[in-house]
Amino acid sequence: MDKKILLTMLKEFCEIIRLAGTIPSGTLSANVMPLLTLAQYQSCIAVLKRTNLITETSHHLLIWNGPTLTDDA
Repeated sequence: MDKKILLTMLKEFCEIIRLAGTIPSGTLSANVMPLLTLAQYQSCIAVLKRTNLITETSHHLLIWNGPTLTDDA
C-alpha cells in the first residue's frame, strides 16, 4: 500500500474511533472492506495499537486512548 494512502487511512481510522469512543472491530472492518483487504485493515489497527492510540479488548472492541478535543483546542 502506498505510504500516503496508508497515512490517510490511519488518520481516518483515528477520527472514526475517536468520535465513537468505542467501536466493534467487526463493524469498522465491514465498512472498510470495499477499500482494504483484511490484511491491510489488520495492519492499520496494529499500528494504532502499537502507538497506544487505541486498545482492543478480548471481545474485539476498539477503544480510543488518544487525545480528545476540548473547547480550548
